[in-house]
Amino acid sequence: MKKVIFLALVVITMAPLLSWAIRVKKKVKSSPIISVSMQRTACFGKCPEYIINMDNKGNVTYTGIRNTPSLGVYKKNIGYPATMNILYSLNQNQVDTCSKLYQARIQDLPGIMYTITYKDSSKRILGAEFGPDFLKETAEAMDKIGKPTDKTWKRAKHTK
Repeated sequence: MKKVIFLALVVITMAPLLSWAIRVKKKVKSSPIISVSMQRTACFGKCPEYIINMDNKGNVTYTGIRNTPSLGVYKKNIGYPATMNILYSLNQNQVDTCSKLYQARIQDLPGIMYTITYKDSSKRILGAEFGPDFLKETAEAMDKIGKPTDKTWKRAKHTK
């Protein structure tokens, strides 16, 4: 009898958590954003210049252009949840309402540019480092999961 009561208490306790997880998963699946590309631009010094592209299937492409430890193109599938968290966050913060250009207040800072791709259109945001805070936070999140840090990243073959 004690086991039955204990089991009932566990089920009652876990039910709200399970329903919350199901709601969150449904929200993540409904993001209209197909992919996001974030580019860090050069400055007058040795600022790293690279592009990180993430899609809604978990694929990430990192392109190191200059002043980065990883030059060239690297690819990895980091998993659906990791990239969808970023795409969902952009959608929740209404990235589609952002300006196309945020004026630079300091000329020598490395820039952040975004290209957000939807099913039938795309949006480009220039000077995002001077835009809303969530654009800078998204760039930091993409940096954390979108840079080649280990041997699981595959270097793309160079083709001409």
